[in-house]
Amino acid sequence: MRWGIIAALVLPCGVNNSQHQRKTASLILVVLSSLILPACGKFTYAQESIVKAYVDAANKTEDPAKKSELLKMAVEEAESLKKPELLYEPVFLLGSAELKNDQDEKARVLFLRAIELAPNENLRALFNSKVGNEFYYSNKLKEALVFYKQAVTLREKVNPAGSRQAYVLAQSMKDLANCQRDIGNLVAAEVIYKKAIGIAEEALKNNPKAKYHIATPLVGLAKLKIKQGKPDEATALAREALGVFEEIDNQQWCGECMFILGESKQLEGSKESALALYKKAIEAFDFKQEYVHANIIPLLETTVSALKAADENTEAEKLSERLLKLRKKYNRLPD
Repeated sequence: MRWGIIAALVLPCGVNNSQHQRKTASLILVVLSSLILPACGKFTYAQESIVKAYVDAANKTEDPAKKSELLKMAVEEAESLKKPELLYEPVFLLGSAELKNDQDEKARVLFLRAIELAPNENLRALFNSKVGNEFYYSNKLKEALVFYKQAVTLREKVNPAGSRQAYVLAQSMKDLANCQRDIGNLVAAEVIYKKAIGIAEEALKNNPKAKYHIATPLVGLAKLKIKQGKPDEATALAREALGVFEEIDNQQWCGECMFILGESKQLEGSKESALALYKKAIEAFDFKQEYVHANIIPLLETTVSALKAADENTEAEKLSERLLKLRKKYNRLPD
């Protein structure tokens, strides 16, 4: 089994040849060391390196079957060491891989195991949030809601309101509110957003990092106002958030804000202004980076429709190709 990592990495994993050769060489050395180092009393260290190598290799490949196999090897190796601190990450990642393969129940069991293996409440809160994100971005909102609620409960213990790190609690509350909003529980979501903003504003007095965590629930609340058909309120909230993101030079969130401003113009009947803002929003996102947030999918869908309505069919076709790639990545293909 241990030699399987060599075979898995000899095939290209989406990196350039020189990087691939260096990676393969280093992993071969790790595997060989697991055969040599026992005599030197360093077998455990070699096994730990193999676990990390499997995880690293899994993160590099886009092949779902190969990813799952590498992560299963990582879990098997970590289990043999009986070290929970090495086990919870590959177990979580394997759950994520299973979810992308539409194995929801297997994924849920693995996620719960990863949370249980986390050595403290802070990490358990983090992993509840991460699991919530996995379900949320797979458009499985009821499942996401369960884990977001648990994350908030744990954050209230480890990062309570009024503490220097309370902005982390505000972020977890924002995630919960987003999920409630998208399920359709708009009244409950608005209450949570406002509470999150208040907590982050209080935290800002002692910690400048909290500024970002004031702005993100403002964006969520602005999207809620769009759902309620209140463009004036949405515009005010989006502009306030945009000012923060421009100050800290976070272009992707600037894109989110401009999209909301475009939706507000659409609600007001100004289609040309809306399309111009949608285009600016898309420019703010860097499609070349490895990770593009699933939240951009609605922006692309809306912009494609607006482009077609404006007879800008060439641009609509190009954007549709990007949209399809993201839908596949996040398993959000239309029914």
